[in-house]
Amino acid sequence: MFPTSQTLSLVPGHCEAMRMLLADQGQSWKEEVVTLETWGRGPLKASCLFEQLPKFQDRDLALYQSNAILCYLDRSFGLYSKDQQEAALVDMVNDGVEDLIRCCSHLLHNYEKGKAQCAQELPGDLKPFEFLLAQNKGGQGFIVGEQVSAGSGPSQPIVSIAQKSNLRLGAEADRE
Repeated sequence: MFPTSQTLSLVPGHCEAMRMLLADQGQSWKEEVVTLETWGRGPLKASCLFEQLPKFQDRDLALYQSNAILCYLDRSFGLYSKDQQEAALVDMVNDGVEDLIRCCSHLLHNYEKGKAQCAQELPGDLKPFEFLLAQNKGGQGFIVGEQVSAGSGPSQPIVSIAQKSNLRLGAEADRE
């Protein structure tokens, strides 16, 4: 469906939700991995709207901002939501995950120092997501709705950070 090119973000995991969504829908795509050295030279950065990555190209449409890209993909595949209420929950989860990513960004700059802070704060930061998940089929479904969507994919960077940090989350942390 998509003859796409995706330029990856410099932040690990930031494009993982897009990759998951495209793979789930059986789509192929082309990725261009950008190194810090290439980004630092400037021409690519200057060519990007907001001077940020990721960039997602679909024919003549170039999108920036990961949430906008996810929403575009969801709508393209008919996954966004079944109604306005579910759409609002998807939007809320996306915004919450972006906030959480910003809170954990210190791990990128000083992993060893940031790991302890993240281990202390992340279980509390994840409580709203655990609450939403529990509300949907007792935690046995997706965080929002009945199918993969922008509301279920963005949590992947947080899970990756937690796994990399060997953090215990949710019920596992409560048992300790």
